[in-house]
Amino acid sequence: MNKPILAACAGVTFGLFLGGIIVSGSLSGSSSGRSCCRRTATDTRTMQTERVTMQPQRVVITSTVIHHNGEVVHSETRQQIAETLSDADADSLSAAQTAYVNGDYAKAIQLAKCASKDSPIRAQRIIGSAACSLGDAEQATEAYRRLDVPGRQYVTYVCQRSGLVIRGSAFQKVN
Repeated sequence: MNKPILAACAGVTFGLFLGGIIVSGSLSGSSSGRSCCRRTATDTRTMQTERVTMQPQRVVITSTVIHHNGEVVHSETRQQIAETLSDADADSLSAAQTAYVNGDYAKAIQLAKCASKDSPIRAQRIIGSAACSLGDAEQATEAYRRLDVPGRQYVTYVCQRSGLVIRGSAFQKVN
């Protein structure tokens, strides 16, 4: 019964994410930074181009559904723009993710820990999955406890592929 609502929320979230990428210029291949040009009219004959720098933003979407007798009485979705990440923190998380993808798991953990204050969920996902790949059950468990449900599912999947299984609330190596 909740699956269509969850699917709709996931679709909206993905659309906002993809729209944010397109607006920020990440897909355009520009490596000179995120910016856009605005044309402003200074008088009827002259056009002036102004360069405006755009900051990355986190969008928080909350969905509330109220059920009564098995039927949806009220459904509400709110979108809120949270604090923006500084360029250094965004770069640190990107570097951590790149290190993880390239197999440098210790470096990925180190970089993600530096940026965990500003984007804790993303950093803990990187830390947890890198710890699983290293076989570090204790650190994977610590990251797992700090994650939301989708993050926990992801870390559990990565750990299972690396030979760690969750028993109770802690990861253990499979013998």
